[in-house]
Amino acid sequence: LGDVYKRQGYNGVLCSIALGNKNLKSLVWTSCSVLLSVVLQIIGMNLEITTLTAPFVISVWVIMGIQKLMILQQYTKRF
Repeated sequence: LGDVYKRQGYNGVLCSIALGNKNLKSLVWTSCSVLLSVVLQIIGMNLEITTLTAPFVISVWVIMGIQKLMILQQYTKRF
């Protein structure tokens, strides 16, 4: 069981590098991305799929997509 958790670490670190910044909002988005990548890694391991960096890529894409949607929503409310 300990080895399972060791293999999940690098995707979370990659998420932090990709989305991290020096403000609180960035911390929230990065935490969501790390959590999502861990969940995707666990699902992949349970399905016996070699995931490599797929959880990182998918979670960052999802979080960045949500961020873009929120920006679009704020922009359209102004007009």
